[in-house]
Amino acid sequence: MSTNCLSPCVKSSIAILLAVAGVIAGAARVTTQAPASLPSLTVATTAGLPQTTDALVRAGAWVMVVSPGSCPPCGALFTTLDTAVPSSEMSRVVIALSGGTPAQVLAVQPRHVHLGRAEWVLDPSRLLLPALGVSGSPLLVGLRDDRIHWMRSAAGMSEAQLRAVLSSWIR
Repeated sequence: MSTNCLSPCVKSSIAILLAVAGVIAGAARVTTQAPASLPSLTVATTAGLPQTTDALVRAGAWVMVVSPGSCPPCGALFTTLDTAVPSSEMSRVVIALSGGTPAQVLAVQPRHVHLGRAEWVLDPSRLLLPALGVSGSPLLVGLRDDRIHWMRSAAGMSEAQLRAVLSSWIR
C-alpha cells in the first residue's frame, strides 16, 4: 500500500503511533534476569568515608545510577533524572560515581535542584561495574530491596525512554 493515498491526518496518526511504539519498545529493552543480590563492596561517602553497598539498600523499588560523572550522556541523564523523579521520591535514587571524587559531586549537584536529595557515593576503585558484570556506563540498575531486577545502559536512551523506565519502576 502506498502512503501517498493516505490523508495527512492518517499519516500523522501513523507517525505518532510508531513514535509511541518506539518509546515503549526502547523502555522494554531492559535487561531482565533472575533477581540477584547487590554485590557487597566498599564504596565511599562524598566525605570520603568508607561505606558498604549494603548500607545503600532501600526498602521497596529503587534505582542505582552508576556513572563516571563526566561523560556526554551523563549531563543529559542527570538533567532528566532531576525532572523525571519527583523530589519526594529522590530518596529512592542512589548515584554512584565510578572513579568519582567529592569535587565532581560538588560540581554536578548545584546544577540539578532535586538530585541533592538522592544519595551520592563514590566508587574510587571502579569496582562496582565489574562486580555487576558490566563494563559500560552510565548504567541504570533497578532494585527491589537488595535484589537486582534489571540493568540498562543509559547511553543512547532518549529522555522519553528514561522517563518511561524510571516512572515504571519508582512511581
